[in-house]
Amino acid sequence: MGANVLTKYIGEEGASCTLSCAVAVCCPFDIKVSSDAINQSNLLNNYVFQPAVMRTLMRAIKRAEHLTADPTWALDMTRINGAKRLWELEEELMVKISGYKNLAEYYERSGCVAYVDDISIPFLAINSLDDRITPPQGIPVAKFMVNPSIALALVPHGGHLGFLTGFPPRIWFIKPIEQFVEAIIIR
Repeated sequence: MGANVLTKYIGEEGASCTLSCAVAVCCPFDIKVSSDAINQSNLLNNYVFQPAVMRTLMRAIKRAEHLTADPTWALDMTRINGAKRLWELEEELMVKISGYKNLAEYYERSGCVAYVDDISIPFLAINSLDDRITPPQGIPVAKFMVNPSIALALVPHGGHLGFLTGFPPRIWFIKPIEQFVEAIIIR
C-alpha cells in the first residue's frame, strides 16, 4: 500500500509537490481491483497471500493492544481478532478509523487511480502483468499514455515484487530505478 499512498500524495499535491521525482513498484492503483484479487478464493490466496498478510497485520494489532482506541470508532475487537480475510480488517478498522461510510467508499477514496492525471513530477511506475495482488486491470494504462510526467514499465513477469533475473536470482528493478532517479536529479 506504500506505493498507493505515495502515488496518491504526489497526485494530490500536483504542481505543488516538493519531491523531485517518485517511483512506485507494484502500485495497487485501484484498491477495489486489488482487494478483489487478493480476496478471491483460490489456492495461492487461501494458503499463501491471505495467511501471510493476516499474520503480519494480526501481529501489528497485538503489538498495539496496549493503546486505547478512540471510542468514536466503535471498533469490534472480537471481529478484529477473529478476522480471517483482509477485507474483514479493512471493513472493521480502515473504514471506521478513516470515517468512511462503508468498504466501497474506502476503496474509492483511498485509491490513487483518480490522482494519476494530476501528477506533475517525473514519476515511474513498475508493474507486472502477472501480479496477482495488483492485477493489470487495475492499472490506468490510458492515463500513462496522456500524462507526459509519468511513465509505466509494465512487464510480462515479476509477480508481486518478484522481478527476479539470473542465477543466483536477483531483483532487477533496482538498477532502472537508480538510473531514473539519477537522470532526474543530475539533469
